[in-house]
Amino acid sequence: MLMQILESFSRPLKRRMEKWFDFILKHDMEPFINAWDPLNQSFFRFYYDINSSPVLYLLDEDKKIVAKRISYEQAGELIDRFTNEDNKTGSRP
Repeated sequence: MLMQILESFSRPLKRRMEKWFDFILKHDMEPFINAWDPLNQSFFRFYYDINSSPVLYLLDEDKKIVAKRISYEQAGELIDRFTNEDNKTGSRP
């Protein structure tokens, strides 16, 4: 199945950890994946083609990218499509 639960990964682009952490707490985002890399040691911009923010990626259950640089509307449509296909066939296309 493509997705049974939605998760979010967030990463601040600027070095304001306190503001970012306060935002996470204020908006109840603790259940989501949140990462902090102020020195860019992970090279996330290179590996994930991040030239601007925000960028939306759709991942499957193995966290493999199935769509990137899509709008929120497109994400909803793709989730619906994959969910319907999963329900019909019992597996992802």
